[in-house]
Amino acid sequence: MAFFWGNHLTQDVPRGPFSNSHDWIRARLTFILNNQERILRDSDDEDDIEDATNIKELAQRLLELLPRVFPSGASSSEPTVLFHDDLNLLNMLVEENEELTAVIDWECVSALPLWKVCQVPKFLEGRERNEEPCRDRHGVDELEDNEESGSLPEALDDEGVASIYWEHLMEYEQTQLRRVFIETIEELEPLWMEESRKGAAQADFEDAVQHCDAWGYKIVKNWLDTFGSGESWSLRSRLLA
Repeated sequence: MAFFWGNHLTQDVPRGPFSNSHDWIRARLTFILNNQERILRDSDDEDDIEDATNIKELAQRLLELLPRVFPSGASSSEPTVLFHDDLNLLNMLVEENEELTAVIDWECVSALPLWKVCQVPKFLEGRERNEEPCRDRHGVDELEDNEESGSLPEALDDEGVASIYWEHLMEYEQTQLRRVFIETIEELEPLWMEESRKGAAQADFEDAVQHCDAWGYKIVKNWLDTFGSGESWSLRSRLLA
């Protein structure tokens, strides 16, 4: 989507198909830099100017680091796989008998490199929660306790328990399912696990590009300050925390 949202369609930036990750990531960083330069040129808002200055500096740092993570001449035909980039629970249709009947929302599907594809699917992403939440320890649902709330649709029924309980329960179940997913795929397809481990730094770098001009800017900056040092940590895990 980064190649067509906003005014990106009018920008003179390479759009592929790309033969390697370096060129793909470089094009995305070019969009970010162009956007910040436009803000600095046209805006009179001090907050916008400050944000654009910081984001531009961060994107330039990522651009300088790019060849170290993705060598420009690494491969003329880097392997790719068809990838659904929004495989969340809303895009999977399941029958009452628990059979998967369809996966929807393929509008922006791409053929992406193995380091990007061999990651935990989006519907299993979430905070790490190893202890199952206790329903009795959570308060009453505020809407349920509000006389003016009236009758709620079934989809919004929290069974009288505060919504935070269901959020924590989802995080706990996702944590368990991630372990099952990793254990199963390690047994069925060891190559997937090998590519996932080899591509961890590349996946983190791509996450940095994805979030350097958004709400995760400060987290990306902190990650970049320690990248490649003995203090390096997983950016993806921190963004999900």
